[in-house]
This record gives sequence, structure tokens and C-alpha cells, in this order.
Amino acid sequence: MFAGDPHRLVGESYSISLKNRSHRRIKVVLGIDGVNVFRKKDLFHTAKDDVGWIIGPEKEIIVRGWQVSSSRAERFVFSPSEWSEGEGTGGRIGEMLIDVYTEYRPREMIARKVIVGKDGQERVVLSGPPSRAPVGTTSGENVDSGVRTVRFTASSPRPDARARIVYGRKSDIIMDRLGIRVRENGYDQLEVTYVVPSGKADEAGIREGDILVKVDTLRDSDRSDLRRMLSRKRAGEYIFLDLRRGDNGLKLKIRL
Repeated sequence: MFAGDPHRLVGESYSISLKNRSHRRIKVVLGIDGVNVFRKKDLFHTAKDDVGWIIGPEKEIIVRGWQVSSSRAERFVFSPSEWSEGEGTGGRIGEMLIDVYTEYRPREMIARKVIVGKDGQERVVLSGPPSRAPVGTTSGENVDSGVRTVRFTASSPRPDARARIVYGRKSDIIMDRLGIRVRENGYDQLEVTYVVPSGKADEAGIREGDILVKVDTLRDSDRSDLRRMLSRKRAGEYIFLDLRRGDNGLKLKIRL
């Protein structure tokens, strides 16, 4: 997401656009730095406990800041990580997390992917320790932001879809230059979630759903070293990727 050192963004405000491209109402819970944007509460990742926005079919809303009352929000402002609203909460500083719930419809079967633990309980797994990114999000000036309570019954107690955006690390620059987005899936793997059309990754044959196994000599499990290595890559240098697609392994060489 960055075109340089993320520290340069400190003090800048930003907004988030949420658009529902489906044909039913959805509930969107937005977490920044591990904190629910509504009232700066903890995230529970359940439909009944997390407050979010109800978005109608083909509708879009703009979230300008932390919703602190029914009529007021405090602008999102990039800050040093120690000033983040998630500091001291164990939150994942430098990350945005979006949980999406579809509306319940009687007698409608909805296929969804779940993870079942050894105890037989369904759960969403967020693996890895809390991140320590150079940039987080704090509160800025007050802005008008009217909200109201709307009745909504989720089709499932757990999110039907989830997205994680890491915005506070320099390694994301390299991912942008490659033309891919990756995220941790529920199995502690780095999965390609988006490939930019006609980008370097697209031309090399990378597809959404591919699993990133190794970059140069570093496996995906060495993520702290991986981020440092990626941030040092220069334009014109080559990067070597080991990927897994289904049961097949792929080896690619891409020039940055």
C-alpha cells in the first residue's frame, strides 16, 4: 500500500470504502490494529458480539474514522505504533481486519468453509503473534458521522468471509511491485488472494489461491526475516519463488 517508507505517512488521515457487490444485505465488522472501529471495542469475531455496518445490495459506505457515538467519529490518522489505538490491547498493529456476515434467509443453504478444532468446535484461526509494524492508526479530529441501529440476523454466528490487509510494513511495497496480495489463511499459510492483471506475477503465471512456500532461500515460516529481505530488494533484481498449487509445486524467477 505504500510508495516508500511507511513512517512518512505519520500524521496523514485516511478513509475506508466498503462496497457490497452481492444481492443481499451484509454486515461488515471493521477492525484496525486489533480494535473494532465502533466504540474502539475488542473484536470477538462473532455476529452477536461485534458491532458493524449493515450495507444493502450494491451499496457503498465511506468509513472516515473511529465511530465514537451515533453522530460523531474521530478521523483515522496514521501514527507511530506506540500511539495506536490497539497499543496495550494485544492488537495486531498495522493490520486491518474485515469480517463479513451475510443475512439469514429461511430455508436457504449457504456453503461456507470452516475450520474444525480437535474439540469439534468451529472456529476462525488467527495464527502468529501480534505484529509490530512501524505504523498504526490513532484518533484525529472529530467529523460528522451519523449511524443508527438496524435489525440484522446473520446466517452464521461466525464470519462468512474475512479479509486481512497489512498496511504498516515496507515489505508490502515488494508485493505491490510483484503485483500480488497475500494473507495468512486458516492453516497458517501465506495464500495469494489477488493478482494484478498484466503485472509481473500475472505474467509469470501466479494465480489466486497459490500458496507461497519460499522466497529466495527463506520459507514462509521465517516471516520476520522474509519481510526484512523483501524490503532490501531493489528494482532490477531477481526474486525466486516456490509456490504450491493444489498438489503441484511451482518454481518461478521474477525480475523486479
